[in-house]
Amino acid sequence: MAISICVPTYNRLIHIKKLIDSIREGIGDYPYEIIVGDGGSNDGTIEYLKNQKDVTLVQMGGLTGCVKAYNACFKKMKYEYVFWPSDDFIVDSKVLIKCCEIMDKYPEIGLVSPKFVELTRSNFPNVGSWKQILVLSKTHVFRTSVLKKIGYLNERFRTYYPDTDSHLAVLDLGYVTLFAREAGALHTRIVDEVRKSNILDKKIAQEQFEYYVQKWEKLNSRLHVSAFKKYKVLMFRALEDKLRNSRIMQNLMKRNEPFAINLFDWVLQRCVIFEAKEYNHLKDFYLAQKFPKNT
Repeated sequence: MAISICVPTYNRLIHIKKLIDSIREGIGDYPYEIIVGDGGSNDGTIEYLKNQKDVTLVQMGGLTGCVKAYNACFKKMKYEYVFWPSDDFIVDSKVLIKCCEIMDKYPEIGLVSPKFVELTRSNFPNVGSWKQILVLSKTHVFRTSVLKKIGYLNERFRTYYPDTDSHLAVLDLGYVTLFAREAGALHTRIVDEVRKSNILDKKIAQEQFEYYVQKWEKLNSRLHVSAFKKYKVLMFRALEDKLRNSRIMQNLMKRNEPFAINLFDWVLQRCVIFEAKEYNHLKDFYLAQKFPKNT
């Protein structure tokens, strides 16, 4: 088995170098390829990428948005699994390999999410949520065949929501999705011209959000959940929010204290209604989810 790592970039030479170096550092003998979709960089990024023997360069010719760049990279990949970080990530390849190995063992798992830590946010894992009944990852290792089944990332999204949208799409196909307990990705969250333009273009962001909500409203109507279960999840979601905003907890998370990490993991597990409890015995993984067959 092997992994493709696909990433879009634009004028972030220093950061794409750090990302690629981090991939190589822990990958060992595990087969891999790196595919980079460049949006027209003029800072030396293209020249650097062309000189990397383990990198395939896809030149987008301009800033088409990260979703189209990811999809262009996906169409070039040749391996069974694919990870898709941002170009301002540092990754732990050993954790990515564990994600692939667990999917080797369990073909019913469609994606595994390595813990995704925001360095600027006290090392809390970055997870998304939808309708308060699921925890949806911001980045994941896809089973390539499953990614193809969902039609890659939805290009109605330019920048925002393809991560949680694709996670929901995998669940909707009936696959299990699983979170890794270890941090496989560290996000430095670079603020530059591209990110500022994405954030400031409120019209595009609002249109993407409205489309996302509309698209999944039909799915939500199929998921019959009792009022008691919803209330229970809401309480744990409130607790999660309090932990994130607690200075004591923030300091403990910055120091990577096991007690704080385990406490936060435990709370996240209770923010899920559709838990696949048969995977709870896996020591390196937690928070397995699967939609019920009859929804």
